Amino acid sequence: MHDSTNPISGRAEAVASRWTQAALSCEPADQARAEAAVRLSYRSAGHPEPSRFLWCPSPPAALQQVRQLLEDGHPSLVAPVRRDALNRALAAARAPIWEQTSDHDRFTAFGEFHDFMEWHGYYGEQRYDGFEARYNLMEHRYLCNPVTKGERSALTPALQAVRQVYDQVHGPIWAAIDRTLTGGYIMQFAWYWSDEQTIVKRNDEGRAVIRYCLNPRDWFFDPAWNLYPDWLVLAAIDTYQQVLGTAPTPGWEGCRDVALAAGPWWPLSGVAVMMQRPTVLRVTGDGLLHGVDKPAVVWPDGSTCGPVTVPSSQPRDRPAGGISVSSDCASALEGSPCGDPPSSASAPPSACARAGPMTDGSDVAVRRCLCGQPPKAAREVRSCRCSACSAGRTSPTTAGSTPSCTSR
Repeated sequence: MHDSTNPISGRAEAVASRWTQAALSCEPADQARAEAAVRLSYRSAGHPEPSRFLWCPSPPAALQQVRQLLEDGHPSLVAPVRRDALNRALAAARAPIWEQTSDHDRFTAFGEFHDFMEWHGYYGEQRYDGFEARYNLMEHRYLCNPVTKGERSALTPALQAVRQVYDQVHGPIWAAIDRTLTGGYIMQFAWYWSDEQTIVKRNDEGRAVIRYCLNPRDWFFDPAWNLYPDWLVLAAIDTYQQVLGTAPTPGWEGCRDVALAAGPWWPLSGVAVMMQRPTVLRVTGDGLLHGVDKPAVVWPDGSTCGPVTVPSSQPRDRPAGGISVSSDCASALEGSPCGDPPSSASAPPSACARAGPMTDGSDVAVRRCLCGQPPKAAREVRSCRCSACSAGRTSPTTAGSTPSCTSR
């Protein structure tokens, strides 16, 4: 348990809260802010700005667009615009820490870092290529500076918090989506991390840091890990800036602002595929994706994930779920903005989707606004009108109103 009175711990917890809330947000995307951030990301990577933006209402719609664009000859820019930009920012933020580390501590960090990678199978002793020629992966070690003990201590709270969201919420969602996709091989070009050539990407600083701090076993075929791990890398960079007091390169700011303004996105040559956030996300008080007789997740076009049931006594279990695109999602979207039926006069009022995960263990979507004030009763309005929520949230889009991606 981190001491909240410790300023370092307090800043670390603030970083963890920022990125877990971003990963669980059901707020409508701020399209203008997100598009401006995407343009900044392209410019920072040395690429022309996209001529159009495809806004998609759900992950199935977005990934279908990405696949079609790849097949039509639009090269993926995920590596230079997202991964490489964040790696450069992370390397710049880490450099001052290493410069201030003593020779003794450098030697210790080097040994512990590479020993960890080898013994946990990230380097391995020997591998065989397609021609059965043996080679030593220790010749292909990470080239970045090893993670020091102080870095690891500072990074762990935020990275563990965001990883929990991946394990309990995004992993099941993306796995269910992935099972519905066709043409999976071409989608590897849209992956953030791709292992088609070698297990170790020697200059991939983000992957090295996350491996060392979390030992995620890489989740090699986990779509959430491969398609959109940005929240993890952004949380790491933010920790260096807010907790350790170092400065990343400005190139990460575009990716940061997109993640805070919208759902996942994929940069391609000439076009950026953008995704709306879900309108409903049901989680338990333990942070587990949860649905019994209702979908656990609903997107603006009516696409749903679930229903799934996860016992709260097994917080690390990954629930199985299916993705369906319903032509009639009225039952999923009827009622309050969170998707639950309107509350009775004696029941707690439903809340707008600004609210975070509940703490009472119930399986309704949300209980209160992030401002801490209960919204108006569902019989009055179907959105939160508190001052912190500005103009409030209108009721979710009904089925058929946003059937496909829209171009801007």
